[in-house]
Amino acid sequence: MHIDILYDPQAAAASARRMEAMFSLGMADRPPVIWGACPRMLLARRGSSFARFFSDPVTQATEILLNHQWLAEHVPGDMVTGLTAGIQPQFENVSNSQSLGAGVRWDDHQPPQVLPCIHTVADLEAYEPPPLEGTLWQRMMDWHREMKAWLEGGGVTVTMRGEPVSVGLGLHIGGESPFCVAVDLCGALAYEWLVEAPEAMHRLLGLITDRMIEVERMMRRQTGEPERGTWFLTDDSAQIVSLRSYREFVAPYSLRLYETFTGPGDKRVMHLCGNHAHLYPALVEDLRISGIWGFGAPVAPEQARDAVGGRIWLVGNLDCSLLRDGPPDRIVAETRRLLDALGPCGGLGVGDGYNLIPDTPLEHLRLVVDTVTQWAAALNRP
Repeated sequence: MHIDILYDPQAAAASARRMEAMFSLGMADRPPVIWGACPRMLLARRGSSFARFFSDPVTQATEILLNHQWLAEHVPGDMVTGLTAGIQPQFENVSNSQSLGAGVRWDDHQPPQVLPCIHTVADLEAYEPPPLEGTLWQRMMDWHREMKAWLEGGGVTVTMRGEPVSVGLGLHIGGESPFCVAVDLCGALAYEWLVEAPEAMHRLLGLITDRMIEVERMMRRQTGEPERGTWFLTDDSAQIVSLRSYREFVAPYSLRLYETFTGPGDKRVMHLCGNHAHLYPALVEDLRISGIWGFGAPVAPEQARDAVGGRIWLVGNLDCSLLRDGPPDRIVAETRRLLDALGPCGGLGVGDGYNLIPDTPLEHLRLVVDTVTQWAAALNRP
């Protein structure tokens, strides 16, 4: 199989420079524009499905590469940053929770959904992680071997306007934090049990964290990857807890993962869709994050500027419903508001906050790129 991506390698190099400047809390010619263009959008726009995406390892690897091609050729922005493309076995946001005991509702055309498995305090106190066999983690490890054999056997070649593209193969448990997994396992009762059964919740969080570290190390031994490097976490179930509760029940377990898998100078990436402004002290002081990828739309840009502007990089913030529905003049206004608030601080990546709705008009995304370009040109004009 051969895939030729009709995208300019020089444009990819320019995007890479913008990204590097952002990670250094600066700005190149303009802030990068980075979308949450996830499988739910890309599969739908390509006419594929989750049923196909999850059918077998070679099909999934092919679908990921075709998603990458469609994104490069159709979605304006800076997501393509070089002559590389990455694949890895993935099951959206359910691999960690299913592997720790949760059920899953599968759908042919929507992302899978977690079904809680802990329903009472007695269940909580008796919980033990299941064996690895039969979990999505085990399937991911098996699929990685099959994807590797497919790549090494010449199953696909990829080029960008004729230039060779390197296809990298990864393996990773998934980005959900221990607290996210705990909420998946317990459902909304998890929040009650922070108050009513705190010791049992700490026990659960400790068991989850131990198991995640154990299996991630197993995966790294399989791939030969070093133990430390960039680490991505999402605390997306934690925005509704107080700063005090976050520091007690969330940060210590997320911090264990960061400290285990990052070294000096490595990026500590956090994803937080919702209203997380009250958590900035813990994110910056306790977890010492490098930046937020998928900066939530409910956080006003001015709030983020005043709390962490110039201290961490921030990607996202534009409301996904606004990007889909418009009107265009409001998209421009909200983009300029974000740029005016955070652009001068450095470290801004303009994008959605987070995970584009599948039928978002591409011309609305182009409008954002054009607004960012015009803003930067005016800023740099003598």
